[in-house]
Amino acid sequence: MKKEIFKDKDSLKLAIDGFFDDRLDTSRQMMEQIIARNILYYIGEQYLEFVPSSGQFRRRMASSFLPTPVSNEVREYVRSVVAMLMNQKMVPRVWPNTDEKEDIQAADAGQALLVSLDQSHDGRFFDEKEKLAILLCIAGTAFMRTYADAEGGVWLPDGSKTGDVATECILPFNVRLDTLGDSLNQKRWVGIQSLKDKEWVEDTFKTKIENKDEDRSQIDYQRYLSKLVQSVSPWKGRPIVVQAMGEDEDNLVLFREVEFATSKQHPQGLYVVCCGGKVIDQKNRLPIKSDGESWYYSLTDFHYNRVPGRFWSDPGVNDLISPQNIINEIDQALAINRKGMGRPKVL
Repeated sequence: MKKEIFKDKDSLKLAIDGFFDDRLDTSRQMMEQIIARNILYYIGEQYLEFVPSSGQFRRRMASSFLPTPVSNEVREYVRSVVAMLMNQKMVPRVWPNTDEKEDIQAADAGQALLVSLDQSHDGRFFDEKEKLAILLCIAGTAFMRTYADAEGGVWLPDGSKTGDVATECILPFNVRLDTLGDSLNQKRWVGIQSLKDKEWVEDTFKTKIENKDEDRSQIDYQRYLSKLVQSVSPWKGRPIVVQAMGEDEDNLVLFREVEFATSKQHPQGLYVVCCGGKVIDQKNRLPIKSDGESWYYSLTDFHYNRVPGRFWSDPGVNDLISPQNIINEIDQALAINRKGMGRPKVL
């Protein structure tokens, strides 16, 4: 990361485009293929494959005579791990700095605030925690984000909004990281890519947004992959139907946020938002304000099986792929055998 990228907004925008260019990070491409494969195994359909030459996912053309497997050890494994993690009762504890009465009361108030935040919004935090536990098994590396949610909060009489503090699970597909370092605090920058409503972006940032061709291709691919997974039928044998983007989805824009670590040039860090091919917001501090001695990204990373020297961790599901394939072969052999002449028995 060089100083030159901070000269002006155009050079900053070009640098951020490079951050989100997956072609420059082959390890990330491999990670996305593994996650996509594990997701399909988790939902019981193993007919999606990745084509390296085109960089796209497609349906594996399996023979129609082969039955679809029904036994799913991967899902049972994920369920057991999620149940184990979710059943752990954890209460945040705030310790006072001194034994003074005022510090003790302030610590109790802070602890009560954290508990109330976890239980607010009808327990939404616990739903996000369950998503995190599932992704931890499937992806190996999962992310939670705590940030100022401009879409939440309460509307005031003057037409403004109070905002809210939100905590949500972020899909690994939407996270971009600096290749340097094997831990999050060693990363010089982190990026988050998501789809936002065009009208909301224009109203919030007071700017006109135009969908660029390069943004449109990435939006189409995100939506294609999402619909590909969503359209998998629980009923075996039903084909995948991927719908084209509708009129409502044409109003979606690619929303990119990048957080830069503290540096001599930016002692409080840097926060940049890009959308519609331009920088629409820039703040000379991180979303979580630094106190001068320590700083934090809004992302928090969780790992399943750490690999020394590598940031991305191995998911537990990886160890079950080979046994699951053997189970699939046995299921298919039994089904074919039962359909044979005279319905022979398999000992």
